[in-house]
Amino acid sequence: MPQDPEQIAAARSAATILRPRPSQAPQALPSFGAALSQRVRFAGGEVPLWSLVTPLVLIVALGAAFAAAAVASADDAPSSTAPLKLSPEPSASVAQAQPAPTPVAPPVASTASTEEKPKPPTLLERVAVGDDAAIKELGAKPVADLDVEEAIALSLGQSAQDVRAARALRARVEHDPGLIKDPEVLSSLHRYTEDPETARDALAVMAKVPGQISADLIYEVWTATASRTSATDLARSLIYSKEVRSKASPALSVVLDLRDAETCEQNRDLLAKTAEVGDKRAFHLLGKLTRKYGCGANKRQDCYPCLRDGKDLDNAMKAVKTRREPHPFGG
Repeated sequence: MPQDPEQIAAARSAATILRPRPSQAPQALPSFGAALSQRVRFAGGEVPLWSLVTPLVLIVALGAAFAAAAVASADDAPSSTAPLKLSPEPSASVAQAQPAPTPVAPPVASTASTEEKPKPPTLLERVAVGDDAAIKELGAKPVADLDVEEAIALSLGQSAQDVRAARALRARVEHDPGLIKDPEVLSSLHRYTEDPETARDALAVMAKVPGQISADLIYEVWTATASRTSATDLARSLIYSKEVRSKASPALSVVLDLRDAETCEQNRDLLAKTAEVGDKRAFHLLGKLTRKYGCGANKRQDCYPCLRDGKDLDNAMKAVKTRREPHPFGG
């Protein structure tokens, strides 16, 4: 039977609403391996998912490793000056922070050192250090046949011999000061004062011996020559030292006082004592006081005008001229 269209539409809607939907059971999730093996679209094509995930995982892992190493090195930097505490099983980061050991040269084989014997010194080397036999051998050669090196080595060797001899003589006299009166000892000392290499030992002997002869010997070395040398400079220093000057005789003491005097009045005050105890060593010092020039702007004025009145200067010169000065080295 024909029905109303609106009724038909309403009936259909009610049937649709009331009709039960088929039950949909939840689908199981794929496994991790299956998910990685699924293909996905990338760059216009299909590639497995694992080919995209694997590089990302590697990049993240490397970044984490570098970050951990940087943090470990920053933590170890302040404690670089402090001693490291070694654990039984050090981590990789600590092992990287430790400095590499300094390479050690391989030890030289002991057999090589024992087999190599030192070369014996040459003749010139033995001569230069003062070997008596070597000096005698080279000294037998005529002087005209010596070359430059041989002549220099011979001079060095002879100087070394003299130094040894001077030191040996010094030890002998220090042990027995009475040897200073031996003419041979005095002659050797006088000879040693002429060589700068041996003058110090010779003057040391003279300065240490007791009695007036000590100062007399040193004064002789100082004033015997007009040339200024290292020996004369040392002798002057020794003669004015407290130890040596205290041993000077009255005659030498007044001579040293005259050498120290600078003004006219200082020299005038020494004239009486000089006339009393002075010897011939004071004569040339008094002679300088007779000159009536050397001072003033034009060096023509009298330096000692206070000595021109009276006969004190003349009397002192006459007195010392008659007294013989000592010759401590003999002669």
